[in-house]
Amino acid sequence: MKSPWVMLFSIGLLLVVLITDAGQSHGGSPDKQIPSSGGVQGWVVRNRKTHPEGSRLLPLPRGELDSPPTLTNSIGMRLRLIPAGEFTMGSSKEEAERMAERIRQKKHDPWYLVGPLSEWPQRRVKITQRFYLGVYEVTVGEFRKFVEATDYHTDAEKDGEGADGRSNGKWETKPGYSWKNTGLDPNDQLPVMNVTWNDAVAFCQWLSGKEGQNYRLPTEAEWEYACRAGTATPFYWGSDESQRDQYAWSGANSGGVLHPVGQLKANGFGLYDMIGSVYEYCSDWYAPTAYVAALMVDPAGPASGTEIVVRSASWSTDSIHCRSAFRGSAPKTHRNRRDGFRVLRAVHDAGRRHQ
Repeated sequence: MKSPWVMLFSIGLLLVVLITDAGQSHGGSPDKQIPSSGGVQGWVVRNRKTHPEGSRLLPLPRGELDSPPTLTNSIGMRLRLIPAGEFTMGSSKEEAERMAERIRQKKHDPWYLVGPLSEWPQRRVKITQRFYLGVYEVTVGEFRKFVEATDYHTDAEKDGEGADGRSNGKWETKPGYSWKNTGLDPNDQLPVMNVTWNDAVAFCQWLSGKEGQNYRLPTEAEWEYACRAGTATPFYWGSDESQRDQYAWSGANSGGVLHPVGQLKANGFGLYDMIGSVYEYCSDWYAPTAYVAALMVDPAGPASGTEIVVRSASWSTDSIHCRSAFRGSAPKTHRNRRDGFRVLRAVHDAGRRHQ
């Protein structure tokens, strides 16, 4: 048995490591924003100091320190380890009603009005399993690897209805446009667009089989938990809307075009473009009714529905929708220039290996 002095020394050394990691910056280039080690532990310290009213992390499971905070998978996709925890999901009644009024004043499409009114009452949600989430949205280059390996044809290519494309400086919707034909200059670092929920699920299934891991779309609760990264404010950078353009591509700063992933600042978990860039599909069926004001554990949405959940905001929509709690919906075959996705890779703690 170790002596008390040895135990005290060990505890002190661990605290030094955690505090040192907590001081690492999330500004600058992508490589500098994501520490090579200790990122999850460092976030625990930062979260408790900066956002005591936000997320509460669950005790770390055995083997947590052996799990890399960031990994690169077989197709070059970077994923970030997100710890289990508890957070407040949704918006306050005051915030939801304020957003609804702004939408009415701007006379936006009624589609945008449903979301804020379903964001409250707020509820406490517990995420019991840690998971890996894509540091970036799935890119054109990553989606191309899937298509080339499987000869997959997207819904836009199969049903003859096409998708969105840019011609002579204007966007249009017609047959012939798809994820690989958008009218934009070829760039493998752009988030893939013109894909449906079905296409996103097919990508996850292929990647799961390729690696023997469990890739899928995040649930709506997992998505918002990762987006907030410990915050309880309207935006993951705080409450100051004037800072939005440093973190999110929207109609206010995009110049009317899509931008490569990872160009703006990341959130506290080191995830880029969680708000803005493209809307992101979730695994849940969508329910327009208000949240249940009770503690929910790993909620996965309704058992059935007609549309699925989309979160985030997009490069071509009004910037007022760039909020952590924003929620919308779309049919499984919906696609356009504003929609994409991000993947989750499950972690299997019991076996000390990732699935």
